[in-house]
Amino acid sequence: MKRDIVTVERFYTEQVRELGLRLLAGADGLKRIIREPTVNRPGLLLTGFTKYFAG
Repeated sequence: MKRDIVTVERFYTEQVRELGLRLLAGADGLKRIIREPTVNRPGLLLTGFTKYFAG
């Protein structure tokens, strides 16, 4: 099964409104490919998403 290539730019432009994203670090990394399709649990905590995590 072949997957579509998803770049940071594609993810950002497709999700900017729904997720309330802001580009803070500039455009240098927008062409990078997102290779891992799964959500990283510690990454969610680091970004402030704590709603479903035990305290």
